[in-house]
Amino acid sequence: MHNQVTMSRSQYRNQNKKKKPLFKKWWFWLLIVILVAAIGTGYYYYQDNNSDTKTESSSKKNKSAKKKSSQVKKASGIRLDNYNGIYLSQTDGLSLASLQKLFGNYSSSSDSTIGDVQATSYTWKKIANGDLGASLIVGFVNDHAISKSISGLKVSRDKKITLDLYNQIQNGQSEQDVINLLGKPNGYSETSVENTASKVYSYTSDVKGDIGANIVITFTDGAVSSKNQLSVQ
Repeated sequence: MHNQVTMSRSQYRNQNKKKKPLFKKWWFWLLIVILVAAIGTGYYYYQDNNSDTKTESSSKKNKSAKKKSSQVKKASGIRLDNYNGIYLSQTDGLSLASLQKLFGNYSSSSDSTIGDVQATSYTWKKIANGDLGASLIVGFVNDHAISKSISGLKVSRDKKITLDLYNQIQNGQSEQDVINLLGKPNGYSETSVENTASKVYSYTSDVKGDIGANIVITFTDGAVSSKNQLSVQ
């Protein structure tokens, strides 16, 4: 007679445990919520975030006034380097109070429940060199920043972004590979949860195609993991 080995319930669970699909993870859907909010703010045109803008005075009373009006002035508001400096972490990401010290009071907020996780997103509107509708959105869980997005960045391009360029993007390519092909994006989104870092680049200006044509590239741990386009030619 053979001895029959009976598994405990915990042993059975461990043996049959399967990796949870990406679409079943709460942070995946949080990223989708933030991305939709970021892209939905409008269509954008580009210029380097750190570039300066020239202001012209309508007054032409004297040469000194003209000289003053042509001086380069740094754009005010939240810059891309400010966005990059927002630390994300489930355990010690920046708090809302810390961001308010940096950027002032937020303009709006929204709550979302994904599974059993309660997340709150806060929006700031004053973006340096940003188009109408530009915004910074930071998502919090337990008062720790775990996601961020900035949209509406003005970008100046030498050429149109075409479907042919889009088709050259392949899974596994780096962020720099994508920038080399398409240029800098108009929007960035990022999450850092469960030891996984995800980024999204969105392109909404100088995209060849119908009105509203755009491209969205997703990176997981620094490499292209998916791409999507709408009405690009």
